[in-house]
Amino acid sequence: MAKKFISIWTIVTAMLIAIDAYLIAFYAPIEINQGAAQKIFYWHVPSAMTMMTFYIIGGVASVVYLIKKNAKADALAVSFIEIGFLFCTIVLVTGPLWAKPVWGAWWTWEPRLTSTLFVWLVFFGYFMLRASLENKDHARLYGSVLAIFGCLHPPAGFKFALKPAGCNVADADCFYYNCAFTRRLIGLFKI
Repeated sequence: MAKKFISIWTIVTAMLIAIDAYLIAFYAPIEINQGAAQKIFYWHVPSAMTMMTFYIIGGVASVVYLIKKNAKADALAVSFIEIGFLFCTIVLVTGPLWAKPVWGAWWTWEPRLTSTLFVWLVFFGYFMLRASLENKDHARLYGSVLAIFGCLHPPAGFKFALKPAGCNVADADCFYYNCAFTRRLIGLFKI
């Protein structure tokens, strides 16, 4: 029964991806300022949102594992983090494909890009850590701690996605915005 469900779901997913690609290529209009490069956002932005969601769920499952030592919670965490890692990779590939024609550079060390690369490296290390430890209990324990560290990034990185357009550190209003956000974030963790 499960194999049949997975087979059907795989076919449905493949069909939806094909329909999506067709609609992006032939139906969605070309944006006036960014041209055809803007169409990459139809994959890039949902991939970033999926990445954040899956990493956060994986982090919550890791917390559950640390509290209850439940192997199913660890398996759930690994599963969600694996899919989050896939979507993070998609984000890191599609972002530069958009950036080159729009910004004129494949990569800038802008906070959103750098923080996404950082979280990708953290979870790359997560998989290496889990694979390198022979003691599976240690792999689960250390992997869960690293996963929680990595899963704290997406909500903090999301702050950069919400910053006002053209915001930079030299701008007084932007500086106030960043300080106000930081104060609110720190306020969440006050005891």
